[in-house]
Amino acid sequence: MGAYVTSKNEVTEEIKSRLVSGNACFYSVQKLLTSRLISRKLKIYRTVILPVILYGCESSTTLADEHKLRVFENNVLIKIYGPKRVEMTEE
Repeated sequence: MGAYVTSKNEVTEEIKSRLVSGNACFYSVQKLLTSRLISRKLKIYRTVILPVILYGCESSTTLADEHKLRVFENNVLIKIYGPKRVEMTEE
């Protein structure tokens, strides 16, 4: 197994394919992650989905690539736990 790196040492295409694979992996275990019976959802996410996404991403990444990875992670965590609730304080 290896990562696809261009002649300019860019891994953008590899990250795109990893995000597609991670998305497929998430949807294959979505029922498991959205179940109310399972309390260790974050552990499942970190051991099943995150390695699929991050394999080969330890090489040089651009800020845009890092942003794509963070957006994916935030979207998955929102789907697992629901949106964050911000409480408004009365002044």
